[in-house]
Amino acid sequence: MSDPNGAFRQRLLAIFADEARGHLARIADGLIALEGGPASQRPAGLEALLKVLHTLKGAARSVDLDHLERLCHALEGLCGALSRAPESLGAPEFDLLHRAVGLARELAGTPGGRTLNRAAGLCAELDQAAAQVPSRPGAASRGVAPPAAAG
Repeated sequence: MSDPNGAFRQRLLAIFADEARGHLARIADGLIALEGGPASQRPAGLEALLKVLHTLKGAARSVDLDHLERLCHALEGLCGALSRAPESLGAPEFDLLHRAVGLARELAGTPGGRTLNRAAGLCAELDQAAAQVPSRPGAASRGVAPPAAAG
């Protein structure tokens, strides 16, 4: 006798995998556009990425892919912080974002234990990077103090 719930879940995961590939392609394309585009377009580009990440996070939640949901949440945190201080977006942040998208592709498929362990570590990296982004626009990044006000 076959398991109707198991068969339904497999169909649902297949649909999710197709949807996730599309979302992740848009995210990767958006990152490439941000890297090559003018700095003035970064806030809008980051906001567009946030929308796609939020959709992917919700879809991952709906099929109980907790690791992917958590990674999307951490990506949202970094992109949100960077959207408030886009001048902080440099090569290290782009590298981290691209690594996260690559890992998200693995998590959207059939991830093994190593992939799940890497996801936890990368979430921590993303959270740490988000915490290091200045909280106000125009603030200096990476711990450098802003210029003192003339008095």
